[in-house]
Amino acid sequence: MLHTIQDDEATLGVAPSAAAALRSKRSLAENTLSSSRAILDGVVQIGLAEKSDVARAIDAVERLEVLLIGASRPGDVVEPVFYEWYFRAIEHYKSGDFKQLAWLAPAVSAVAALPILRGSAASRTECAFEVDLLEDGRLILSERASPDGSAPRVGARARLSSQDRILHVAGTEGRASLDWRALDAFGRYAVPGSPIQFWQAGHTLERIIAAYQRDLSSIYEDPEPFQLVAPGEFEHEGLYDVFAERFRGGLSLIEACWPDLYDETCVLTDYFTLIKGNPFIGGSAISCLGVSFFKLLPDWSDVCFADHIVHEAAHQRLHVEFEVEPALANGDFTAVISPIRRDPRPLYGVLHATFVFLRLSLFFERVLAVRPSPEAEQRFHRHVLGLYRGIEQLQRYAHWNPRGQKLYDHICRQADRLKTILPHPRAELYDKLGPDYEPVSALAAAYHD
Repeated sequence: MLHTIQDDEATLGVAPSAAAALRSKRSLAENTLSSSRAILDGVVQIGLAEKSDVARAIDAVERLEVLLIGASRPGDVVEPVFYEWYFRAIEHYKSGDFKQLAWLAPAVSAVAALPILRGSAASRTECAFEVDLLEDGRLILSERASPDGSAPRVGARARLSSQDRILHVAGTEGRASLDWRALDAFGRYAVPGSPIQFWQAGHTLERIIAAYQRDLSSIYEDPEPFQLVAPGEFEHEGLYDVFAERFRGGLSLIEACWPDLYDETCVLTDYFTLIKGNPFIGGSAISCLGVSFFKLLPDWSDVCFADHIVHEAAHQRLHVEFEVEPALANGDFTAVISPIRRDPRPLYGVLHATFVFLRLSLFFERVLAVRPSPEAEQRFHRHVLGLYRGIEQLQRYAHWNPRGQKLYDHICRQADRLKTILPHPRAELYDKLGPDYEPVSALAAAYHD
C-alpha cells in the first residue's frame, strides 16, 4: 500500500497540494507587485525618469493588484514577462545602475498591458491607457497579429482599449488599428485537456534561453546554440500535433498515478516552451515563473515526458514557497557537489536538485505501483540515488532558516522511509537511464536549472 504524505501546507511542498501551491503563488505575486511599486517610487526619487512615465507604470501595477484579488490563476495577472521585468529591475538596483533602472521602469506599462486589457474585457469595463512599446514581443506586431504588415517601431506610443481594437497613435505611417486579442494569443497554443499552454514567441523567452546558453557555455566546450521552436515551425511543420499528444500523454500519466500532483502541476505551470539546442533537456527559473522550458524528443515515452514535467514543476513549487523567505541562510555557498550537474553548484541549487529528486522518487514509487515498467524502475533508482546524494551535501554544509529546517526535516523523513524500500539504488538500473540523463559515473546528468 502506498504511503500517504500529510496533505497540507505544513509539509512546505513535500506533499503536493494545489490549494497550498495556489496560496503560495498568489502570495509571491502580491509581494512582487508590492516590491515593484517600491522600485518605481525609488525611480521617482532618483529623478532620472519622466514623472508622467513612472506614474503610468505605477498605475499599471496598481491595476494588476486589483485584478489579482479575484484571479483564479495568478499567472494570468502577474505573468512570466512581469517576473522577468522585475528581476531585471532588481539586478539594476543592486548593481547601482540607476540609469538603466530609470530606462526600464516605464516598460511596466507595456508588460502589464495585456493582462489589464484581458481582465477589463472579462469584467466588461472600459479600460484605456497609453504605453510605450519597448520590448515585449507580443506588443511588437508580427505578420500573424498584423496581416497588413503595419507594425509600430520600438518606442512607439500606443493607446489601448479593452473594448475596441488597439489604436496606434504614433510610430507608424498613419494610424493602424490592430486587434489586441490576436497579439495576446500570438505564439500560444493549447495543451489539450489542461489549463497549460505552449508559449513559443517573445523577447522574454529569448533572454531566458540566452542566459541558459551562457551558463551552459561555462560547462561544455561547444554547446549547440539554443533557439525557440518558432511559431511557424510549430504550426506548419506538424510539431504542434506531435508535441500536444506527447505532453498530454505525460500529463495523463501524472494524473493517473498521483492526482494531487497533477492538480498542483496545473496550478504551478502556466506554459511549456520548446527550444532547440544541445545539451539541454529542461529548465525553469524564478525570473520567468510559470514557464517550463524543454528540449524533449517526440519519440521519447510518456514516462519520460512525465518525468520532466514533474521535475520542472518541483522547481516552481520551491520557488513560490521560499523566494520571499529563503530556506537557507548560506544558499550562495559554492563548491558543493551537485547530485545532477558536473559543475560546482551554490547550495540553493543543491537544495533544488534534492527537492526535485524527492518529488520524482515519490512519483515513480507510485508509477511502479500503478503502471510498472522497466523504464519506470530505472528512473526510480536514478532519482532515489540523487535524493540520497543531495541530502549528504545538505547535511554537511547547510545552515537553515526556521522554515527551511522544517522543509529539510520533511525531506529527510521521506528519505528515511524510502531507505526501507530501496536502501541501495542499483547501478545496473540507474546507469541504463537515457537518453535524457547521462550516466551517473559521468557526473553530468542532463542539464537542468
